[in-house]
Amino acid sequence: MKKFLLKIFANKKIRKEFDIKKVKSALIRPIGTGIGDAVVLTAVFAKLKIALPNVKTGVFATKRNEYIFKNNKYIDSVIKITPFAYLRNRKKWDVFIDFVPTFTTKNIVLDYILAPAFTLCFDKTTKKHYRKDTVKNYDIYCSSNMKKHLSDFLSLTPFKNYTDNIPSFYTLPEPEYTAPEKAETLWMPEKIRILFSPAGSGKRISDEDISAIAKKLAYPAKLQGLLTNTSDSRFYASLQNIPALPVRLSPVLNLGDLMALVKSADLIISVDTAVVHIACALRKPVIGIYPNYSQSFIMFSPLNNANALMIIAKTPVHDNAGILKGVPVEEVAEAAKQIIDLILMNKPVL
Repeated sequence: MKKFLLKIFANKKIRKEFDIKKVKSALIRPIGTGIGDAVVLTAVFAKLKIALPNVKTGVFATKRNEYIFKNNKYIDSVIKITPFAYLRNRKKWDVFIDFVPTFTTKNIVLDYILAPAFTLCFDKTTKKHYRKDTVKNYDIYCSSNMKKHLSDFLSLTPFKNYTDNIPSFYTLPEPEYTAPEKAETLWMPEKIRILFSPAGSGKRISDEDISAIAKKLAYPAKLQGLLTNTSDSRFYASLQNIPALPVRLSPVLNLGDLMALVKSADLIISVDTAVVHIACALRKPVIGIYPNYSQSFIMFSPLNNANALMIIAKTPVHDNAGILKGVPVEEVAEAAKQIIDLILMNKPVL
């Protein structure tokens, strides 16, 4: 059955010549549906639009991530991703840039329906039937080997000569993340604000590790902590009753509220999730705790933020409960202390 599908839907005539000067529109399909994935992708749109301001840019979005793409001055069209949307956009895009890291039957058929003039894709996971040499629905296959940050992937494409000299930076929707009113009510006055974001996207730091980090920050009457309470996080009972660092649980936050909360904090300590990228976009001091994924974490490391640190856990994977193992507690705490000391001395952080 899959061989039949490949013959019908993934056997296009390859266009070998690509003239960027004739490109009038470019549509992107994100690498995933996560909020962090979307924030990182805004850097790609910024580079593309700055390099080619007259090119119409578009993105396939889901209900989960469309908030990041809306009201972005570098994105002209936000398309809710449905089969009908592919049909409605059939043959309307000069370039289709596919970031999804695997070939799927659904996408192969939908891409056939979309029928863009030219298709660029990046590394795809090798499957039994679907792999680079069997799926021929693209014009250029761009190999990254996961050695680049996602924001730099255009340097692997024919856009390279136009985008390589443009710095990478994230953009967030205005004015939501600049509205301080709700976030300000969550903090106590005259204390340094530490935002803990220990869970997200199916992963979390253990109660023991996040509590151990908090206990090492001994600045009596100077610090306060706030624990994010988003849809995929949970209450960390171990953070209660730490005299040197009172920690409270925030109310449940929508994405706009979360952005405002990150903007209002003095320091963010977070697992490798959307909060790290939001903090980078807002140029906030952030310590991102990442699992040792060999090279793949390079794609989603903190971007272009002198106030960001990436600290790598000792183990390559999470356990079955999504708990990150091998967190270097001492290293995280020491980095946090250095940032807090600079804040207390009214000196620039990092």
